[in-house]
Amino acid sequence: MKGKLIKTDLNYILEDDKEVVIASTSLKKKGLSLSLKNCQAIEQDSPLEEYVLEVHGEGWDDHLYKGSRKQTQWDVEILEECLDENCDGINKKGECITTGKPKLDKEGCLILKKL
Repeated sequence: MKGKLIKTDLNYILEDDKEVVIASTSLKKKGLSLSLKNCQAIEQDSPLEEYVLEVHGEGWDDHLYKGSRKQTQWDVEILEECLDENCDGINKKGECITTGKPKLDKEGCLILKKL
């Protein structure tokens, strides 16, 4: 299942493709929680984005400000459990056949992979 990981001021949230929040680092329900470490790892793997800000104001000369900002949204995939725990259930594309059930870490949090 694919989703969007979003960093807010206080935590990370995970939205599905319909922009419905399905998990966050502040929710503590088993299977609906996000691991802060997993979210931070996705964020730290992201390069800074370059941006240009144009400022137009009375008494000011038009100028360009070049800088960088951190990315706050990432496309992610929620890992799912394999049909066979040894992952022998491989389909014709060489992919593991999943159960459709989210895979959880040892703390019961969803495991996300950056796309």
